[in-house]
Amino acid sequence: MNDFLGLLAASPSDWSLFGMELEWILLVIVWACVFAAKAVACVLVLCLGWYVRQTWPEFHERVEDGIRERPGLSLCAGALTQLALGIVTSVLVLTIVGIPLAILLVTLSIVATALGVAVLAEVIGKRLPMASLREHPERQLVMGLAVVLAVSLIPLLGDALLMLAVIAGSGAVAMAILSAHGARTARRESVVTY
Repeated sequence: MNDFLGLLAASPSDWSLFGMELEWILLVIVWACVFAAKAVACVLVLCLGWYVRQTWPEFHERVEDGIRERPGLSLCAGALTQLALGIVTSVLVLTIVGIPLAILLVTLSIVATALGVAVLAEVIGKRLPMASLREHPERQLVMGLAVVLAVSLIPLLGDALLMLAVIAGSGAVAMAILSAHGARTARRESVVTY
């Protein structure tokens, strides 16, 4: 008890726990919280990716094709999508009446981005040289997310690479949505033309 009271009475620079300075303790706590948040996000992305793969396999394939065959275009489309999302959301919030629409738009964007990251992780998982992953898309998704999580923990570089993955994933989803819309429009026109 006296040790605890002595610790409180000392200046913060004198605080230590098990021989560690307070700054290091706080750094470890912050790092553990960041890791836990990223791990929870990976679990949510895993669930969403698995659900979309099971429910809408054609859409999943279109997103995967966008990432695998046109990664540069996916990155550019993602950057433009995120920029447009920021502008449209700002305008909707300023109109006050559009606040519910802005909330809906941001929510849909988060889901679409998580889906894009899930598909990107699956593409990464497919490229891993492990025989046990070859015919198991669920395992590919889990291992790809493990790689994304591990890379995201690299200081500075990890966050930049994670941001690129998020932008590329959201761009691939945007391209898949636009290609699905274009395909439906082309089918309607071919039915209507005589």
